[in-house]
Amino acid sequence: MRLLGIDYGKSKIGLSISAGRTALPLQVIVDWQPDELLRRLREIIEQEEVVKIVVGVPLNFSRLPTKQSQSVLDFANWLKDNLSVEVVLADETLTSKLAQKQGSGSQDDAQAAAYILQSYLDKFYQHDA
Repeated sequence: MRLLGIDYGKSKIGLSISAGRTALPLQVIVDWQPDELLRRLREIIEQEEVVKIVVGVPLNFSRLPTKQSQSVLDFANWLKDNLSVEVVLADETLTSKLAQKQGSGSQDDAQAAAYILQSYLDKFYQHDA
């Protein structure tokens, strides 16, 4: 079971992929256009045999939606309407700051996507244990 993690941004989208119980940064898509993004995601889904997409949603420290939350929810719904795999949401609180602290430079968004996906995997496998 492979999962794809997404750190959504209006100009950049970070992607990560699961390898067993571990999330790995995959790539950053810059200045994306909807049709091209769908093509790339379908390609990744097919090549990597992805069964689920985990999209990070920004929440504040009280776990309430932020100003950007609605655009991420709209994006996740767009993915659900256009892709043939399950799309789920996960809290992305502090993932971008962690990625920037790690200093992955141009891959910060992919690293943030890996943090989002890793958090989801940890919770999934914790319930499975």
